[in-house]
This record gives sequence, C-alpha cells and structure tokens, in this order.
Amino acid sequence: MRHPGHRLRAVIFDLDGTLVDTADDFIPAVQQLRREHDLQPLDPQRIRRSVSNGSRALVTLALALAEGEPGFEERRQRLLDLYAGLLGRHARLYPAMAELLATLSERGIGWGIATNKPSAYTWPLLETLKLLPED
Repeated sequence: MRHPGHRLRAVIFDLDGTLVDTADDFIPAVQQLRREHDLQPLDPQRIRRSVSNGSRALVTLALALAEGEPGFEERRQRLLDLYAGLLGRHARLYPAMAELLATLSERGIGWGIATNKPSAYTWPLLETLKLLPED
C-alpha cells in the first residue's frame, strides 16, 4: 500500500493471466495431446478457463485422467513438452500493458514479474515477448 508522500519505486506483476495472456499457447498443446490419444478437439474456451489451474488440471481436462492414475505424469510431461514448443507463439501482453510498462519506465519506476511458472518456460517466454531487461 502506498502512503501519501512516498514515491512509488516499483511495480510487480504476476506473469500468466495478469501481464501476459498465455492461454492461447496452451490451447494447441492440449488439442495436440488429445489428437495423440484419438480424441476430438475440445472447445478452446473450455481449455482457456482451465489454464490457470495448471498442467495437472489440463491433463485431467484433456484426457479425463486423474492425477495419480497410471500414465498421468508421462502425459503431463508430454503436454509440457508440447507447450514448450509453442512458448510465445500465441501469447500476448494484455491490452494496454505495453503502454503501462512504457509509462512506468518513463517515470523511472521499476517493474518486475512474480510467477510460479518454472524458469525453463518463463525465460524463453520473456525473451520471445521482448520483456527481458536490456543489458
């Protein structure tokens, strides 16, 4: 919380679902996983609504397979491998976020990202979206 008279020095954004819309990278990964199991495509909006629940929930949605069932972890890893091949292909900053980041920079206000996304996916995504700090 900002107190009167104190200058804002930094803003921290959550990555997925706040700063960047990453759901569209997961949709084709889930659809491909379903194809690999001879299943029909799901409604993309149904997938989009489940993305924030993580890869385990997406595997359950995609394959009607519960965590702990035989093959679950292998299929989850396959989904993550498919996702890794799509990182940043469809993900976009939410509307007005580029302008907000530019305004923060113009005002000398630092900004950063907090995420629970594993770094193996975070760094390539940030690089693709040109969100890494310049050297």
